[in-house]
Amino acid sequence: MQKMSRKRARVVITLGSLESVEDGSGNADYSPFAMAFLDALNANNDVLDSTKLFNTVRRPVKLNANQTP
Repeated sequence: MQKMSRKRARVVITLGSLESVEDGSGNADYSPFAMAFLDALNANNDVLDSTKLFNTVRRPVKLNANQTP
């Protein structure tokens, strides 16, 4: 893990495809994706790989938005 952390890397996580992306609405300041993303980061206390992050964000977005993560 230490060897990997010394290397530079970029990971891009996007939301949206041909369908429209929901913005924050109602009492929410953030979109369902942004809220799930922030919740996942705030709950994390360790190294978080992109696959685990995606899986953590995916379910709440599917449940709270009319879009496909």
